[in-house]
Amino acid sequence: MPEAIKITGIFVNLYRAPLRVVFRKRVDYLWDRYEIFKPWNKIDAVEKVIEVLSEASPDVIEKILLVDEKHYRQSSHRTRHYVHRDRTQLYGEFRKDLSEKYAKKVRGIWLATNLDTKAMLQVIREACEAAEIEYGNLGALKW
Repeated sequence: MPEAIKITGIFVNLYRAPLRVVFRKRVDYLWDRYEIFKPWNKIDAVEKVIEVLSEASPDVIEKILLVDEKHYRQSSHRTRHYVHRDRTQLYGEFRKDLSEKYAKKVRGIWLATNLDTKAMLQVIREACEAAEIEYGNLGALKW
């Protein structure tokens, strides 16, 4: 029986068109396969990363939540969660109006959608950290 294909890295370009997300998957001990996703917009790229990682490993969603909580608590500059199980907690208790307007449910968790490019890349970086895979800029990818 063939072994399951494992995601080993995610490489992104969200700063200029054309937007791309590349998933590197290990086919066997010698071969990698690269799947290129062309998102409609930047938030679609973040959604796709969360979806693909959760399909590969169902427990990665809980790990993403833990990593987001860890980074939220470590940074004195960060004022909100990027992902959370409770929609009202994304922007804090006092900005529930933002959580109603700028939140999208992805694989059972809520994702903040009014993020700048740097924050979207941070969400993808945190997802890769949770899944314990490589993260990189598309320009750093060695084909």
